[in-house]
Amino acid sequence: MQGAYRAGWRDATAAMKAATLGKRPKASLKGPSLSAADLKTSLTAREIVIRALEAKPGLEPVEILEWARMQGLPVSFDAVRQAITRLGKKGRVVRSGTGYALRG
Repeated sequence: MQGAYRAGWRDATAAMKAATLGKRPKASLKGPSLSAADLKTSLTAREIVIRALEAKPGLEPVEILEWARMQGLPVSFDAVRQAITRLGKKGRVVRSGTGYALRG
């Protein structure tokens, strides 16, 4: 039991020293990691809204959410509404009937 305690103390001390030097301890490198492909597949809500409106102009927020889910893109309804609001403030999205379209 003392051996396990000493090993844990040694590892914790090494991790603290590495953290103060701005380095990661070796043990943290063994965990799951993301590949570059995983990072590229994550889209922001704004990018999802833009893609949806490029594909089908005039969509309402609920329809954008449905379109994103059909594409397998994870996004919440609140994120879609917020993205539309922010894109509207920047002038990239405008009202089109009951829905929205890209300005262009």
